[in-house]
Amino acid sequence: MPEGDTIHKHAAQLRAAFVGRTAVGVRRGGVVEPRLTGAALAAVEATGKHLSLRFVRGDEPPVIVRVHL
Repeated sequence: MPEGDTIHKHAAQLRAAFVGRTAVGVRRGGVVEPRLTGAALAAVEATGKHLSLRFVRGDEPPVIVRVHL
């Protein structure tokens, strides 16, 4: 089971690679998630064993995706 330092390492890698980039197709459980397609990844935060990914698109409210590792 990953520990907090591993989660923070993953968050840093995701930030460096994807923050500011636009999602072209996001799947959740094999199904395309339309709320995230075309949205930009604005932030990646690590809290305990959770990652929070904040996606934004224009003036719409952000969509937060929480991942528990």
